[in-house]
Amino acid sequence: MDNFCTKLHPRAFAGICIGFLNNYCQNQSICGLQHFSIEQLRDKIQQHPINGIRQYNLCPTNCQDLNCRYLHPPWLKNVCLQCLNKKKQCKGEPALIHKVTWDKLRDIVYKEYSISGANPEMFCDEINCNCPAKIYNFDQFCIKNFKGICPMLDGRCIKPHKSWESLQENSLQKVKEKAIVARGCIKFDEKDKSFIKQQQKQQQMQVFIEQRSLLTMVNQIELRPQVDIIFIIDCTISMEDWLIAAKHNIKFIIKEFTKKISVSSCVRIAAVCYRDFTDGPNHIQYHDFTVQPEEIEKFIDKFQPKGGEDIPEDLIGALDVAYNLNISKHPDSILQIFTITDAPCHGRKYHSCLIDDRPDTNNLEEKLENFVKKKKRFFFSFISIKQQTDKMEEIFKKCVPNYSSAKITENKFSDYVLFSLSATMHKSTKIEDDNDFIFREVKYRKQQQMNYSFEARNGSYMNQFRSQMKKTKLQKKRTLLQIEKSELNLQNNEKGQNVQVFKAFDQKNNIYVIKKNQFITEELQVKSKNYAKNKYQQQLIAKQLSHYFNQQCDQQKGKFLPIYYATPYIYYFDLPVFGIKVIYGESYIDLDIPWQKYSNNADFFDKEYNFTTFSHFTYVKTNENLIITDLQGKSNLLSDPCIHSKEFEDEGNCQELGKNNFFQFQHQKCTPLCITLKLGKNILQADASQLGQYEQISDVFGGKTDQSKLQKICANCNCQEKLENLINFQEICSGCLEKKKQEDVCKCECCNEEFKIAFNYQQLQETFINFCKNCKNSECNFFNQQCHYCQSKICKQTEKTIQIQNKTYYICLDAFHYLRQIKCIRCLKEYQFQKLLTKEEYCDNHYNYICNACV
Repeated sequence: MDNFCTKLHPRAFAGICIGFLNNYCQNQSICGLQHFSIEQLRDKIQQHPINGIRQYNLCPTNCQDLNCRYLHPPWLKNVCLQCLNKKKQCKGEPALIHKVTWDKLRDIVYKEYSISGANPEMFCDEINCNCPAKIYNFDQFCIKNFKGICPMLDGRCIKPHKSWESLQENSLQKVKEKAIVARGCIKFDEKDKSFIKQQQKQQQMQVFIEQRSLLTMVNQIELRPQVDIIFIIDCTISMEDWLIAAKHNIKFIIKEFTKKISVSSCVRIAAVCYRDFTDGPNHIQYHDFTVQPEEIEKFIDKFQPKGGEDIPEDLIGALDVAYNLNISKHPDSILQIFTITDAPCHGRKYHSCLIDDRPDTNNLEEKLENFVKKKKRFFFSFISIKQQTDKMEEIFKKCVPNYSSAKITENKFSDYVLFSLSATMHKSTKIEDDNDFIFREVKYRKQQQMNYSFEARNGSYMNQFRSQMKKTKLQKKRTLLQIEKSELNLQNNEKGQNVQVFKAFDQKNNIYVIKKNQFITEELQVKSKNYAKNKYQQQLIAKQLSHYFNQQCDQQKGKFLPIYYATPYIYYFDLPVFGIKVIYGESYIDLDIPWQKYSNNADFFDKEYNFTTFSHFTYVKTNENLIITDLQGKSNLLSDPCIHSKEFEDEGNCQELGKNNFFQFQHQKCTPLCITLKLGKNILQADASQLGQYEQISDVFGGKTDQSKLQKICANCNCQEKLENLINFQEICSGCLEKKKQEDVCKCECCNEEFKIAFNYQQLQETFINFCKNCKNSECNFFNQQCHYCQSKICKQTEKTIQIQNKTYYICLDAFHYLRQIKCIRCLKEYQFQKLLTKEEYCDNHYNYICNACV
């Protein structure tokens, strides 16, 4: 049922193993289909059908499985299949018709399902005839489909497909109106006297967010102070009017709020909709932060008010979800929460209700205090609807310093929210700002995750990596950097030679980063751009190979500690900062422990940690194209690698000498993990008799690393998270993992196929979600051909052409399926794609043209 397929799909082949006919399926017990030779199939097809169905098309068990390759007509349920197929296992079930032959069954079915005394076997496909199909207007449907021989898929045929058994004499016209048929991609507009694109009559799945909206969201410059607004809404049956008020007013509220405030701000909105535990495992759903308020309105609109068996609801769970949203980490940002409910949370201490199926709940205070600790500018507003929330409200007042509430009706919802937001902005300006910063609006670049995909036969690792970089790089976006004026006070081995390091906050990516740039001399100003690009590329290579190293260690069941490299960025300034316009940055390793040097570019390596297996791994897995040394960082989070390779230019690159130093001095003997990973011994490694005191070196990768301090860096949102156990070493944090599970159905704007997407997850990756995975992988956005007829952009996966005199004309998939059913009005041969039809011929309502042979 793949709409991209251009082969034939006649119903007469249902249940037939095509693989057996093509000599590549030999086991009928596995495929479960009929294994007929060509000669046997010819005989079977000659069998007289019943409403276009042959006996071999019928499901031998009438299983009703939607994925079954056989047919399941409604009359089959009344027949004993054992008797029909002449089996001996008949159980004599009284509700079934027994001892029935195919001919006898035909009479029974014709009697029950005839319309005006007609059945499909009476029809012909001739244009001019007097068969019942023409007399009773059955030819408004596809006659070939009734007979089981139409080669087209439903929706791709120029006439509607319908099973004969589903038709009724009094509903033929209604069925015709609802039918989906193939139509040309253009039609003639009588009003404008021109040809215009014709939309296919198909079920449209709304794309969750348009490309334009996403561009606005990811490119908006988040000028301080940033405002994050979360609406937490009770969606049980009693809240119907409030749901309506919320979904109709949020866009208006944000628009009016941005007008009123005197400072330039980025306002982001999120929503958490909740019910109670008894309403199922997905009783809490959320939409993460966006700058498009209409997206929150759409999200809320999906919810129908229902549920709530006891009065208390899971507000505490909703607060938990809200806490784990992508709240700005900017120290001066504002967080405003609006909670709208008429019911208290669970727990006897928070209400006086008689019934509560979770009376011992007592952690509301903890949830509120988490917000207070998280943001110094945290404001909590509660819309009080009923008195039964009064006890809970007392807890709100006690725990949240910036708390407000109001008893209002739903028609005052927008007025109250606007008032609260204005009050929040007024209060927040009284919180003193720190002025020791430089603020710069900049462009930045980062990559999508680059998984290891090296193939030695396709060239060197470095060449393949650079090609992969081009495919995975994201377009430059804009952000605001808040850069500390004072240089970070770091150890010399932490910041490197001739390098200045500054801490900054990246508002768009919602992370702290460190900026690394060389001391400014006239010569280095010229080299600063290359320095940033080299650092960026080195960090990406180390990040990719460390990710692959973790995977291989896990698959080979090696004893290891996962290692992670900080996420790299390049920032482009319009005005120089510290004399430079292009600066390298990377995610800040936020661990309060000393910086550790595990190895260098010469003969040093820390014997108590011994991370050298990773360096050996990089040498082998790049086919000896490079080696990474100079391993350093905090615990298992690393940064600032040095790459030695003939294909890479950098001041620290020692090329062949770097490799020789590693194997002669740092890695004289392979570790047990090297053996587990099957890393071959290098000729430069020492013999056993020359090892000397080598026995004192730790054999365990990571050695004495404190496992309670292990962290990981998420490849999606770049946040740093505690590594609770080694099983969860994958480079995705718990928050992104949860976002990835929440999927919505969209339709690809390129190929029109439906696909599932985790919107909240993709939003962080900054990828356009209006293209399916196949179209992204096929690089359809770089394929710029248009349909000859409708001028629409052609999906690379569905590319179809007409070749006329060595010239290629591209056509869309709709045009292809439409054209392949057109017939010559003289010889009745089907269109062979050897003549280019004019738009007038293409739009002929009779689907007719004159072929080259008949001209």
